[in-house]
Amino acid sequence: MNSHYLTLPQIGHLKIISNKNHIIEINFISEFSGKDLEEGEAISLKIFSGIYPAEVEKLKNQLIEYLKADRREFQIDYQLAGTDFQQAILDETAKIPYGQTVSYKELAKRAGSPRAWQATGQALKNNRLPIIIPCHRVIGSSGLGGYNGGLKLKKTLLKLEGSIN
Repeated sequence: MNSHYLTLPQIGHLKIISNKNHIIEINFISEFSGKDLEEGEAISLKIFSGIYPAEVEKLKNQLIEYLKADRREFQIDYQLAGTDFQQAILDETAKIPYGQTVSYKELAKRAGSPRAWQATGQALKNNRLPIIIPCHRVIGSSGLGGYNGGLKLKKTLLKLEGSIN
């Protein structure tokens, strides 16, 4: 497995882990500050010299398109890890359309475990492919809920998609 680093407007610093043909993980290196990069600033930064593998380059380009509101779905080859329950939750999360949100409770129901809404939150906390598997679109019944990239980033992504004002 290889690590690659990106800095993207609206998101911040990411560590991408890939194997030869798949994206394995996307990690937020630091919590989103809420400040966008100024126009003209670099939208990608590779900490190590060299060229990105094809799948990482594809991910970078699709993330940039998403942040410009030019992309609503990702076509990335990735590998999921986790229990059958976690994978069922992530599979259902991947089906949530751009611009829409669902509750943890509704997501648990869609995944076939209607009483497991708290475990659903834990499965999403362990989502290794945030944004691609859009766990930011899952909200609590009394608020936004949590997000590995921080609540500011969750709000930013939901605003970008028009889910919240």
